[in-house]
Amino acid sequence: MEINKLINDHNPLPLRGQFDSGLYGAFNWAALENGPEQWRVEITKPASSKPVHGVDSCCGSCGG
Repeated sequence: MEINKLINDHNPLPLRGQFDSGLYGAFNWAALENGPEQWRVEITKPASSKPVHGVDSCCGSCGG
């Protein structure tokens, strides 16, 4: 499993929308801190996740 943490000075909700629209189900998103000074999010990609392909999106792992 890959784990990344995002720390931001504003709510990263628009970024989550991008994850959900193009990569829905390929990542997990867990809020660790919800402002008002700092937002922290943990984004994980389970090892078992499959590449997500759509009409307008590709996860990039296939090189396509």
